[in-house]
Amino acid sequence: SSTDTLYQASTLHELFEGNYEGRFSYGDITANGDFGLGTFEGLDGEMVILEGIIYHVRADGTVLERSGDALTPFAQVTRFDTDVTARYEDMGIDELNAAITSLIPDRSLIYAVRIDGTFPSMEVRSIARQDPPYRPLEETLEEQVFFNLEDVRGTIVGFWMPPSMDGPNAAGYHLHFITDDRSAGGHVLSFRAGVVDVALDETYEVQLVLARG
Repeated sequence: SSTDTLYQASTLHELFEGNYEGRFSYGDITANGDFGLGTFEGLDGEMVILEGIIYHVRADGTVLERSGDALTPFAQVTRFDTDVTARYEDMGIDELNAAITSLIPDRSLIYAVRIDGTFPSMEVRSIARQDPPYRPLEETLEEQVFFNLEDVRGTIVGFWMPPSMDGPNAAGYHLHFITDDRSAGGHVLSFRAGVVDVALDETYEVQLVLARG
């Protein structure tokens, strides 16, 4: 069903190559799901899509809501529908990721991952908008901005990809974060979780769109 489909606009490979020009409208993205992540034209920050709203975490640390016809070069979105739940306490990122992986019933499928709760520490990053001619992602990442958030409550939004999806994606976890008060967030680098509720959405179909037809 459409609720078990990952809609993916472009590929990580394209981002690695430096293709940051927007090709998909925010409307295209939210028409295909209410939960996901991505970036913005010119690699301008980190996208968090939660409960149907697109949040834009900029390199200056501000968070804005986005809608309308503006364009993104890359996003992944699904209609989140909880299949597996668990609660964990006092874990670092590696420990929690391992615990979540152990919950995954079929490791040939994709899972949307939602983690809600308290985080004594959360290290996230964002990237400042790039100007053409765009450089490959590896060079751009030298300019990433790091934020160390302490004692925050919020939601991690992301995906676990099976090894078969390596290429268009990266196998394993890709996670973004936003605080409950929508004041901070970014691409997750590491964290310490306090008490967190994990929900997984099993996803067995991918709609991969390389450009708007």
